[in-house]
Amino acid sequence: DDIIIYIHKKISKISTKDEKESVIKELKDRFGKLSNEILTYIEERYLESLLRKYKIREKDVMETSMLATIIIPSETSDKISGDKLLMNGYRLSEKIDFEYNRNHQMLIKIKKDVNDKKWIYLLSELLEKDNFKN
Repeated sequence: DDIIIYIHKKISKISTKDEKESVIKELKDRFGKLSNEILTYIEERYLESLLRKYKIREKDVMETSMLATIIIPSETSDKISGDKLLMNGYRLSEKIDFEYNRNHQMLIKIKKDVNDKKWIYLLSELLEKDNFKN
């Protein structure tokens, strides 16, 4: 139980890519190969910090069996360079698509397979990039 609490505490403190990589390295060194479930859990916690940076609320990240949709609020959308975001997304994956709605919100749509969590990694990678206007 102490080990599980320790692992959760380490993972819950992740807020940067370096911290994420450091935690993964430490856990691998201590426990060996990590399961996909643990790696996805780590990525989800890291993604939460990126969502905060973009002021994206948890309720604005929606997942169905075939699609993940992320709504970037208008206050953040106004600060994002649409060109940068589009180019970064298209360089990452053809599964990423974008929309702009009448509420001045950008939407990121990621095609996915049923029960597939790879979209979390794609979204993290996209949001890590500098997508803001200079």
